[in-house]
Amino acid sequence: MLAVSAGIMWWKRRPAGSLGVPPMPSDPRVFRGLIAILVVGGLIFSLVGASQIVMLALDWLFARRPRRVGA
Repeated sequence: MLAVSAGIMWWKRRPAGSLGVPPMPSDPRVFRGLIAILVVGGLIFSLVGASQIVMLALDWLFARRPRRVGA
């Protein structure tokens, strides 16, 4: 119930017209540090790593999909 209510609250509070994703860090060292933390966490906790791989694949799939104009 908590996971469902969190998703609903996020959906209602997100900025209009976007998903509310934080911007990319301007410093490349910060980005590399974040990736390193994610990789280490994924290696230590295998289920976290598996979910990260699934989310990366979904993100890549939807980001590469052509957008419809004037549906």
